[in-house]
Amino acid sequence: MKNLGLLLRELERSERLLALELESIARDHPTDPEIHYLAADLAAWSRNHAGAVRSLAVARGVESEATFDTQAAVGPSSVFETPARELPASLLPVAELCGVCQRIAGLTMQWEILGQGAAATNDSECSALVDQCLSQAERQFEWARNLVRTLSPQALSAG
Repeated sequence: MKNLGLLLRELERSERLLALELESIARDHPTDPEIHYLAADLAAWSRNHAGAVRSLAVARGVESEATFDTQAAVGPSSVFETPARELPASLLPVAELCGVCQRIAGLTMQWEILGQGAAATNDSECSALVDQCLSQAERQFEWARNLVRTLSPQALSAG
């Protein structure tokens, strides 16, 4: 139970961080509808995932990490070592989306681990949650990756 609790807390935290990152990207790109609206919609998915994980954790007697400050913990993660404020404006969306891809890659592994545990213990409620959320996390990843592919040539040839 202790290990399950740790994983559920980490999964909830990861989903909350992804939601914050996607909300930040949506705010930063109000004039690009593909980024702005889809990032906001995908952030809602992650908020829903975090809530569902919290409900699952409560049902299994897992205490919440109430002291976790998601605002302080969120920060740009990216394949770029250069701080975001020093990147050319044309590369910033690419860097942000690369960071989202990295976060989602870790998140999908957490869902996979939970899914394996659910299968091993024949936990149908947990398996159903994993099926739904992992599928959506994979769609989030595909969206971000496809945008990186679309924006990269333009960003690299600018300026």
